[in-house]
Amino acid sequence: MKELESRIVSEFSVENALNIVKHITGFGERICGTREEQEASRWVASQLEGLGLEVSMEPFKVVSWRCRHGELRVVRPEEFEVGCSVVGYSPSTSEDGIRGELVFVRDGLDRDYAGLDVRGKVVLALWNDLYWAAHPYWVAAKRGASAFIIAYTSPGILRTEAFGLNGRPLPIPTLTITWEDYERIKALMERGPVTVEVFVDAELNPSGTSYNVVGKLPGKERPDRYVVACGHVDSWFYGANDDACAVAAVLEMARVLTQYRHRRSLIFLVTGSEEAGSLNWFYYLQGSNAYVKAHSAELHTIVGLFNGELLGKGEKFHVEATPELVPFLKRNAEDLGILARLGGRAVVRCPPCDEQDAYTFAVEGVPSCCVSWTPYEEYHSPSDTVDIIEPDKLATSVRMLGLSVYRMANAVVLPYDFTHYARTLLEGNMDKGMAELASPGTGVRTAKGLRELQELASGMVSLDGLISKAERFLELSGRLSKRLEAVREEEAEDLNDILRRVSTVLNSGLIGAWGHYGFSEMLLPGLRAIDDMVQISRAVEALRKVYGSFVDCMLKSSIEVLGRKVLYVDVYEELSSLEEKLELLKTRVAHEALSVAEALRDANSLIGEALSRLERC
Repeated sequence: MKELESRIVSEFSVENALNIVKHITGFGERICGTREEQEASRWVASQLEGLGLEVSMEPFKVVSWRCRHGELRVVRPEEFEVGCSVVGYSPSTSEDGIRGELVFVRDGLDRDYAGLDVRGKVVLALWNDLYWAAHPYWVAAKRGASAFIIAYTSPGILRTEAFGLNGRPLPIPTLTITWEDYERIKALMERGPVTVEVFVDAELNPSGTSYNVVGKLPGKERPDRYVVACGHVDSWFYGANDDACAVAAVLEMARVLTQYRHRRSLIFLVTGSEEAGSLNWFYYLQGSNAYVKAHSAELHTIVGLFNGELLGKGEKFHVEATPELVPFLKRNAEDLGILARLGGRAVVRCPPCDEQDAYTFAVEGVPSCCVSWTPYEEYHSPSDTVDIIEPDKLATSVRMLGLSVYRMANAVVLPYDFTHYARTLLEGNMDKGMAELASPGTGVRTAKGLRELQELASGMVSLDGLISKAERFLELSGRLSKRLEAVREEEAEDLNDILRRVSTVLNSGLIGAWGHYGFSEMLLPGLRAIDDMVQISRAVEALRKVYGSFVDCMLKSSIEVLGRKVLYVDVYEELSSLEEKLELLKTRVAHEALSVAEALRDANSLIGEALSRLERC
């Protein structure tokens, strides 16, 4: 690192950061749109104002919710109270509560209800990380359960979340319990029927107000270009690690970086309502979504966004980013000694997942990253208090974010690496994303390369033209990287604007989540339908070998030959249905391939424009 960079990094104080964490957790549980969240946001604004920044509090509407009381009791064959947490957006019970027989349904999928009638009963399921916890809730509600209880499978943890689906209030109350209490209750159920009582007193406010706090420090050479440091203030329970530590990092970066002059402007953004804010299926990231909508015309001026999430506790140091930022972030981690110190416990990867605010910006084209430590057991639980924060990990996070923000704000040429982007598009990677880090065995490949996808889709859809454009993108990006090494400062800004436009074209078109992979970060998400296409194609070929696949018989189960019934398995309709779905997927993939090809064509044109300018210079 340069001398000035080393000095700046040394000025970040973990003691200051910890004091901020203590102050923020002192506001209590900061659920979206509640008084506690609003008070915490106002305090953050006052801290940024105290540093001399131009500060605004930008309001936006959310569906707010607060639980005043939640209670679960076993009343037969024994009587005892069970510790519980009420899931976000759960409705209230009557004052008399809900009393019913408890029915265990394992993972809570439709297959787990075979032979069970749960109408008017209380359903108990296990929290399986292979399925979003809201899914078994909706199965229970659909089948007429009166209440839903889900047991978290990590010992000693009382976790919560929010559930949403279609914008309407949830139909039945829902609670979480610990693994230990589940085992006690399950042991009772093995001896005979168990009756429970559920009490919930909650308030739903469909017109709540949350705030994004924005502090601006003008740049000297390019005040119209911005680097954003970001974290969210809302929380479940005390939320020390999730996400008071990130707010502390933003404020600590503001304290140090306001003492220095920067080429570009800095925005210190503390979002509200990251954890919840809507009754729709995608109920989270509401604050960053509100910011993106309010500032849509200005997003092209953001040259980098650096988000913090879970900065003070966790097993692995995890940095996820849009592909063009990955080499830059690896250099920063290397310069700080993070990679050498942590080895395989440090991960720098692409793309960003859809469980944190950087994702909102990434899909709009903004070069974005998120720094975190993951997994940690106390996530979304009452145990997420200041006591669990590890100062060394928080210090590592603040330094990584601070150095990255400083370097991006002051780089003569924006440090985007499109050769890395091109190689990832062509070759993919073996990374399985945030889900795999949190729960091994649950992750999905985040980037299957075009060459691998072409092989999978062979005979069904051709990606030849798309691969040709990606190879051209790799060639042009390599030439551009070499030419940018010698660019003069007076030439840089026009070139930077072109580089930023390339990022917009690629990120907005090639990053997202889709279909079966709706909760997985993806590069080329639309083309991942090829995975499903291959599986359905195999199923079609297998069914065609079944005797009853070629006869559409009204009797469905048998035909008569010379007065004798000949039984057979009729799969004609199933086969026809799968063939229709396969054709639908082929059409979808072909359309998506054209869309990706257009993005690469535009990126190649922009890089060609940059090369032409460099040649004229």
